[in-house]
Amino acid sequence: MKKVSVLALSLMAAAYISAAQASDGTVTFTGLIKSQTCTANSPVVILPELGTGALTTAAQVAGEMTFNIDLTDCSPATGNVYAYFEQGANVNANGRLNNTGAATNVDLQLLDKAKSPINIGTADQTSSATTVPLANGQASLPYSARYYATGPVTAGSVASSVTFSIVYL
Repeated sequence: MKKVSVLALSLMAAAYISAAQASDGTVTFTGLIKSQTCTANSPVVILPELGTGALTTAAQVAGEMTFNIDLTDCSPATGNVYAYFEQGANVNANGRLNNTGAATNVDLQLLDKAKSPINIGTADQTSSATTVPLANGQASLPYSARYYATGPVTAGSVASSVTFSIVYL
């Protein structure tokens, strides 16, 4: 009886495995790898020097500095674009940039051209993107960066970086 049950189970398992491996269709993938569609500068933003008294409590901001990401040689030469700031090692869970310098309790916060905070590395950037039109294959994307206190800031250097991709609409 025990041998029959084991044999019956083995036959049922084999039938089940065969049914699970049936081929019902094909998924086909296509794509295109293109050369870079715009030339973008990589700005270096120098924030102003501040005293620790400017950032004494969490959520205080100071030292805003405007910068542009300039695009040239874009193909197509018309349409709308924006920069998507990507999640990376320097981006924290709050969508701000971690300070890799010696000062403590300070992040860097990016702002769009309307001065609204950018939640770096999230879908929020795509759902509320502030776009700029391309004109003759060129555009200048305005952004700002500022210090953001996470507590009483201590003196020291502030540094960070973020990778961006240009999104074409």
